[in-house]
Amino acid sequence: MFFGEFAYQIDAKNRFRIPAKLKEVVASGGFLTKGTNGCLFILSKDKFEKLAEKFSDISLFDQSAMLENRLFFSSASEIEQDGQGRILLAKNLLEFAGIKKDIIFIGAGDHVELWAKEKYEAYSKNYAEIAGVKVKK
Repeated sequence: MFFGEFAYQIDAKNRFRIPAKLKEVVASGGFLTKGTNGCLFILSKDKFEKLAEKFSDISLFDQSAMLENRLFFSSASEIEQDGQGRILLAKNLLEFAGIKKDIIFIGAGDHVELWAKEKYEAYSKNYAEIAGVKVKK
């Protein structure tokens, strides 16, 4: 199970390292793909394969399900770490997530999410306001 929030930065070549407390997500291989609310999902190989299996049961004529299927698979890339444990963030994922430099990793139970810091802060503030929680300015 993954939990916690971790602030990092990508380097000038659009590479990042996964925080030590979350590295297990890619211990046996992993995938990076577009997520919800503008974040990226970092999925273990097992989790990715389970989701892929669920998508294999959808009808080719179910337009809504096929949209999700296309989004999920077209943006997915297998995670490859260099000798220093860095992962290159593909341009399409970088642009989708709106990442410039500062990033936030959050443990989300069975997967890890990667957010542009600004997007995560806006999302968190909006969620807190909807929930009726007072946010410090």
